[in-house]
Amino acid sequence: MLRCVAINGACNPGVPIHCDDKTDCPGSQVCCGLFDQVKGYQSVECRNSCPAPSGTSSSVRMCDPNAAVDECQAINKSCQQSGSLTGFYRCN
Repeated sequence: MLRCVAINGACNPGVPIHCDDKTDCPGSQVCCGLFDQVKGYQSVECRNSCPAPSGTSSSVRMCDPNAAVDECQAINKSCQQSGSLTGFYRCN
């Protein structure tokens, strides 16, 4: 699954979306949204873990609010709608 979320009406540049929750990722990987405080989301991709914040960059774990098990509970968070990516959800 590779989609692009348009920025200012265009997908070039845009945000490459490789996953929207853990079930889209292989093995024990999780779906991470890489976010820059200045530029917004840079990508959403499968990773072994979501990186810790660094400078203006941070990451959020993406999730599915309709999943049988809320994957965010394991990190003491809940699955909530993203404020920046319409139609996507993140652990918050």
